[in-house]
Amino acid sequence: MMNTCKRIVVAMLVALGLTAVASRPAMAFTDRGASTMTATVGFTGVGTYGMTTSICNVSDNLCTPTQLAWPSINVDLSPGWVLSNQYIKINSTVTQSGSGIQIYTSNMSSGASPLFTGISTMSAAGLVNAGSGLGALTASIAWSVKGSTSAVPAVDAPYPAAVDANSFQWSYFLDPATYSLATWGANATDYVTVKKAGYGIHYSQGAAGYGSAPSPNYVYVELDASNVMGTGSAQTYTTNRLIVELFSN
Repeated sequence: MMNTCKRIVVAMLVALGLTAVASRPAMAFTDRGASTMTATVGFTGVGTYGMTTSICNVSDNLCTPTQLAWPSINVDLSPGWVLSNQYIKINSTVTQSGSGIQIYTSNMSSGASPLFTGISTMSAAGLVNAGSGLGALTASIAWSVKGSTSAVPAVDAPYPAAVDANSFQWSYFLDPATYSLATWGANATDYVTVKKAGYGIHYSQGAAGYGSAPSPNYVYVELDASNVMGTGSAQTYTTNRLIVELFSN
């Protein structure tokens, strides 16, 4: 029997100023549409699910920003992974069986700006170069969810790019445009799942990496600036399709 999937989607703006450009290889996937809305739905007797989001400063936890942003990065200094100045605060209830929250970019969906224009063997995930004719260039980003803001996660390449205590808490952003629907599944692929009913938040990679943490939860985002190549001119990478999605099967 096919499950009926209900979704609430919040699309966020992410911006980054760089002094270089980069492209990354990827896997091959198919796009799927998503409507942008905010809502809360309750189901009597079978649990509930609902979600609200806000963007807050890492420095003072004030939730006044309207987008995630990075400081201007000089790639000639080999900065490696760099933490966003903001995090995503998620207030949620996911007690209905089959419900949860996913996070990903959707850079080939309707309304995506800039639109990813790379070929099918390239990854659409992450931030896209906003320059004219440069939509095939992307910068990889990764996420880590926490139960509090008391311990900001240390930046690191996500496993398996790095193998240490920090690497397992980070997961690369994926994009359905270059990620197999058969692999992605209807919902709840662990690599894009922030929180899942009956399991808690996804604090570490893998199916066993869930743990209980009361709402709200906090999603930190980092950027890989290690593979960008200097061009002699300032470059901007951005996406308006960073998706935080509440789902229920």
